[in-house]
Amino acid sequence: SQLDAVEGLRKIENPDPLLAPKALDQTLLDPKYYYQVRIAAAEAAASLASGGRLEKAESSSNKRQRISRDETDASITGEWKVEQHSAPFVAFRSLYEFLKNRYYDQANTLWKANDFKDLPEYFLKRGVITALSRIKDIQGLTDTRVVTMIKQLLQKNDNTGNVYSDSHYLADLIRCLGRIRLSETEDRDEIRNQIARYLNYDQVLPSYQNLVSCACLEAKCELEVSGMLKWTKDEELRNERCKKYTPFAAYPNYEKIRESAAKCMVQIASIFAAEVRHLQGCIDYERAPGVKRRMIRSWAESWERLPGVSKMYHRAERSEDRPVRRAVRHWRKWLWRVLNNDGDEEIRHSAYRLYFVVFGKPRLSSGRKLRISASKTGKYNQQIYRQVDGMNLDVMTRWKDAYDTLKAQQQGVLME
Repeated sequence: SQLDAVEGLRKIENPDPLLAPKALDQTLLDPKYYYQVRIAAAEAAASLASGGRLEKAESSSNKRQRISRDETDASITGEWKVEQHSAPFVAFRSLYEFLKNRYYDQANTLWKANDFKDLPEYFLKRGVITALSRIKDIQGLTDTRVVTMIKQLLQKNDNTGNVYSDSHYLADLIRCLGRIRLSETEDRDEIRNQIARYLNYDQVLPSYQNLVSCACLEAKCELEVSGMLKWTKDEELRNERCKKYTPFAAYPNYEKIRESAAKCMVQIASIFAAEVRHLQGCIDYERAPGVKRRMIRSWAESWERLPGVSKMYHRAERSEDRPVRRAVRHWRKWLWRVLNNDGDEEIRHSAYRLYFVVFGKPRLSSGRKLRISASKTGKYNQQIYRQVDGMNLDVMTRWKDAYDTLKAQQQGVLME
């Protein structure tokens, strides 16, 4: 009932416009409420702040400029100017001051060190930061104070005196960094450097399940797709935007990293058709059946939510650009081969969903519609499973050794 009340405050229009943000602020500050209710109040406040059509502040004292309308007016900063008694301003201020008052040391002008002993407070901090990063103005840009806060939290993160891991907390901060939207006049190098720094750091000292690396890949992809980070000219000319993600999508990287890299390539391939060949090769070379299933399943689920993918790939298949046309046609043949010949029933079903989304109902050469029949796992996979069960190594090493051994045995039989 409390969650329904929070949702009602977000949606229902009240005669008093300040009623909803003030009620949400009181819910956020009251420790008697369950922490998930307080997080829902923060998300509702962020929704009110984003829907308020915040305007840019005009101030010549701030050197950091958001956008420039023309040559005569270049004094627009990234801080928002709204009436101090309006609902968007009250909602934004409640979230921003909540973090400042609780986690910022005014005397030393630094963010306090991490202390996750109070678990509800820990989840609340993560939820408020995430909600604050989602607030955008009418032009889709992020407030300068929010950008500075997220950068400082990443730069000055201190977990030395904390007995708990900060992997999930850092992953949330990095994903918040991926949601930042800046104007053309603002520098993006610091964002790129922070993502590269944490990505390299997680390679040396891995976080729990490599959560930091996964968040870095997802944030970088989101910033590139949104235009915040630019691709190089060589990547654009050679259609190699996904190439930087292929090393992370290969063994011996952890499973979560490989799946996150594949999701990033799926997102890029939904915009640029020629990039699909990198994703195809990534799935082809994946030897772990579980990871391969999850990769192609998430691919199908992602594109089922994008109705424009089918039209784009139909145009690309008839494109005058020869590399694009060749890549799409080759991928269609590969998808048809997987759909008909793969021994894994789940992979065939995901391939069928993907083919249906992009090219429509698959049909045989005779014109009859193809039906995916349930069948047992192929003999090749069954033999590998038997060898894997008899080895006392980790899962990935066992699968690779069994795969190579069985392949060598079959090649030896063929040569004899």
